[in-house]
Parts: sequence; C-alpha cells; structure tokens
Amino acid sequence: MAKDKTKAPHPILRLIKGIKGHNHFLFLRIISKLIGQVFTVSYGLLIIPLVNGALQKDLTQFTTYALIMAGMGLLDIPLAAFEVYCGGRYGYGVTRILRDRLGHKIARIPIARLDEMHSGDTVSRLNNDLGQFRDYVSDQMHQALGLVVGGIASLVVMLIIEWRITLAIFLVALPFMLLAQKLAAPLSGLTKSRNASLAKVNEVTQDAVGGYTEVKTYNLYERISRRFNHSITDVVDSGVKMAKTNAVVQFVGLFCRLMPVLALMGLGGLFVIKGWYGMTIGSMIALVQLSNHPFQLLQAFGELVIGNLNRAKGAAERLNEFIDEEEERTDGQAFSLDPKGDIVALDHVSFAYEDGGNILDDITLRIKQGEKIALVGESGCGKSTLLKLMAGFYSNYQGDMQFGQQSLKDWDLAAMRSHMALVDQDTYLYPVSLGENIACGVIGDGIDPEQEAVEQAAKRAHVHHFIESLDDGYGSMAGERGVKLSGGQRQRIAMARAVLRDADVLLLDEPTSALDVESERAVQQQLDEIMEGKTAIIVAHRLSTIQNVDCIYVLDQGRIIEQGDHEALVSKQGKYYQLLSRQLKEIMEAAS
Repeated sequence: MAKDKTKAPHPILRLIKGIKGHNHFLFLRIISKLIGQVFTVSYGLLIIPLVNGALQKDLTQFTTYALIMAGMGLLDIPLAAFEVYCGGRYGYGVTRILRDRLGHKIARIPIARLDEMHSGDTVSRLNNDLGQFRDYVSDQMHQALGLVVGGIASLVVMLIIEWRITLAIFLVALPFMLLAQKLAAPLSGLTKSRNASLAKVNEVTQDAVGGYTEVKTYNLYERISRRFNHSITDVVDSGVKMAKTNAVVQFVGLFCRLMPVLALMGLGGLFVIKGWYGMTIGSMIALVQLSNHPFQLLQAFGELVIGNLNRAKGAAERLNEFIDEEEERTDGQAFSLDPKGDIVALDHVSFAYEDGGNILDDITLRIKQGEKIALVGESGCGKSTLLKLMAGFYSNYQGDMQFGQQSLKDWDLAAMRSHMALVDQDTYLYPVSLGENIACGVIGDGIDPEQEAVEQAAKRAHVHHFIESLDDGYGSMAGERGVKLSGGQRQRIAMARAVLRDADVLLLDEPTSALDVESERAVQQQLDEIMEGKTAIIVAHRLSTIQNVDCIYVLDQGRIIEQGDHEALVSKQGKYYQLLSRQLKEIMEAAS
C-alpha cells in the first residue's frame, strides 16, 4: 500500500484556521504592521535629503522633508493604537473560541478515555498551553512579522543606497544568524517538556486539594511534598535548559547586532572622507538608521522569531493533541420504548479495559420494564462496570446489549440516556445553587424547569424542608463538590435530580454506601418511594437494602454465578448467603 504523503498542516496554522469570526482582526493587525514597516523604512530614506539639506543650508529642502516625516509620524501614532486594538480583540477571540472547543471536547470524550486522563493535565492545556498560543498569535507573531519585514525591506533599501558597504557587512553577519537559528531549534521540544511538567504540578496540586481529608487523616504530607518537589524539579530543570538556550541565542544575537554597526560606521565614514561612489553624510546616517532593523532581525531571529515560534508550536501541538481526542459517537436513532418487552437485555457480554484482562465475562441477563434488580458481589467483581456498560459509557464490549429491544450500537446515546437517571455513591454537586443542581436533571435534555417543578422534586426526595431552612433557600450555594452538605443531604439532592427527570430507568450505584445506618435507612425509604413504577438497576454493597427487589444477580470475578430473589438465594446457601452472613456478623459485632 502506498504511503500517504500528504503533509500535515503546521499546528499553529491548523488552530488559526479553526478560529472563525475573528480572523479579520488578525488580517487587520497584519496589514497595520506592514503599513507601519513601510513608514519605518521611509523614515530611513527621508533622512538622506533631510540631512543633506541641513548641511547644504537648503531651508526649502530641509523643511519639506521635515514636514513629510512629521506627517507620517502623526499617521503612525493612531495606526499603532489600532494595531494594538486588533491584536487584543483577536487574542480574546482566540481564548474564547479555543476554550469553547476544548470544553466541548471534554464533554464528549468517552468515559474510557477520561478514566485514563488526569484533570491536572487538562487544566494545564486550558491555561498554560492556551495562554502561550494566545500570546503568540495576538502579539509575538506580529513582533516577528515586523522584525522580518522591516529587516528585509531595510536591507533592500541599504543595498540601493550603497550595496558594497551593505554586502560586506551582512556577509560577515549572516553566519551568526544561521547559528542563532540552529541554537534556538530545541526550544519547541523544551517548551513542550516544560508544559508537560507544569501539567504534572497541576495534577499533584489538585490531588492535594481534592484529597485534603485523606492527606490530613493518613499523614500524607511527606508523600505529597515529595511528589510536588519532584514535579517542581522537572519544571525547574526544563526552565533552566530553556534559560541556557535563550542566553546563548541572545549572546550570539547581540554580537550580530553590535559588530556590524561599528563596522558600518567605520567603513561608511571612510567612504565619505574619501568621496567614494558619491557617499554623503546623509547616506551614511541613513545606512546607520536603516541598519537597526536588519541587525535587530539578526539579533532576535533566534529568540523572538524562531524561539517564540517553536514555543508556540509546542503549545499548539498539545492543544491539537487534545482536540484530536476521539469523541463519543453521536450517530444512531432515538427509539420509543415498548412497555411490554425487556427494557435491558445482555447476551453473552464480555468486557475488558485496554490494559488488563476481562472485567466482565459472558454476562447474560434480561430486565423487564418496571422490574427492580440488584447487582451484588465482592469489591472489584464488576458491578459498577456493568452498570456503566448499560449506560453506554464503554463501547469496546463483546456480545450483544439491547435497550428498549434495540441494540445499544443503533441507539443515539443521548436519546437513550434521556430514559435514565443516575444516583451515584459519590454524588457530584456543581458549585452553583442547590436549585440549579436539582435542575441539572433535565437541563441537559433542553428543558428549563419551573421553580415549582424543582421544589416538587425536592419534596419527593425529602430535601425541600432542609433547603427552605437555609438563608437563601434554593439559591444557596452547594460549594465545590457539595462540601457544604452532609452525605445524606448530597444523596437527597441527587435523588431530587432523578425525580425531576422522571426517567424510565433508575441507575443506583451504591447510593447509600457512604451513609451511616440512620441516614441509610431514611434515604433507602425515600429511594423505595422514588423507584415506585420505575425500572431500577441497583448496585448494592449493603445487602439489607435490596431484599425486596425482583431479582438479585450475584457476580464473582466478572461472571454471574447466582440469580434469584432474596429468599431463593438464602435457601440456596451459596455466595449470596455467605455475603449476607458476613455482613450480619459485622453488624452484630459492631453493636456489641
């Protein structure tokens, strides 16, 4: 097979092409910069008749060119301000659009991939890499453009004024420019490495903040400190390497700029004194004035042109890597549910994570509408994974899975999940008001619920009176991850979400496992009320909470080894009976 020789677009150009609606500001800034460079070169040319007119005591010539230069300066001032404005507008546009794209991507990355990613790395891409890219396209790129265009245009004019002097000087300086370019080449890789190290710092910081209770309880200060120091050391090492490279590039660039200027003044002065090739003082001053720009280019080519480009390229590559992450599929259809058939059916389903063996092995079960079933077993037996499979979170399974008598692979996943509501063991509350947290149950389906509907859901979840007792009622803030609420209160908020959605299927992943016995009893009673008339799939650790379900599936090492109602499984005296006996013994020992 012939290889695809299509060259991939430059990562920076690729991102720029995706920034719709703001590229006219980029275009206007480039045009403004180019016009400004025309003025800059023109100043150098106008110096010749200005200085010669002064030396020849020609007032008319001197005044004419002085006024022309003053007029150009008056035009250059608002042009420079307009250039800055366009750069700012483009920079903020870049930030908004790319943050939207990255946020869109985060929401659509499959669960399987999210499980492998650390939120600290994602935050680093949203902050460090995006900030570096924004700074380049809104400012540094235009500085580089000004340097290159101004330097080349000034060099052309210098060649026209006196090509012999110009050529001699730049033939000496050219090798140093090439050397500076070569020295700056590693900056792209160093920037990418440093930003990856910064992402690790963010990861450790988030672990320390997010797990602060564990850090304090288990005295993990030293461990977190070592991880933090190790990550910081990587950042510092990358920064030191960048600093060393920048220092060498700056040294070579400064030498490139200083040496030719001294040589130009000496050689130009000699031409004026000897009267060679009609060289005048005005021409010599113009050459010195114009030489600032090509020599600036020589000095800064490695750092400001190639260095900034490579740093921005490294940041753009990390952004593109994230944008290229595979998204959860959005094809499929929305089907209506048949109230008489099985709502969930699994036939010989097996599942394994990419880096391990089977988590689920040859699972077959059927759940009818309105039926309550429970999944039980030892920790790690695959209960929660099976629940996630039913919700379509993982696609790389073997066997056949159906929802509403249609294959999961034929469903539009968003439409399928609109028939489901989840109450998890680790309820996530957003740092917004409690009312908004409840409304999340239907906002994703494009519904903006009335306050009365939110309150009715809260009443059914037995959390209304608690919310009303707060100073701001439903406007009270939940705090990050709901830290201002107790475990039972968070679970009731999650239950209110589920009630508001009024879904056909309730997915309950150990919803009472983190609660004390009293809170568990109260929440379980409320769950029983909410499950009335619904299909419920319950992952249970505490077996006392699922004794009234229609069918219990006992999992062991990813396989269903027993199934039946509570009484049938107890009389069988198998795995379920062992689990139940162990829990009853633990309860009795705790009570004594």
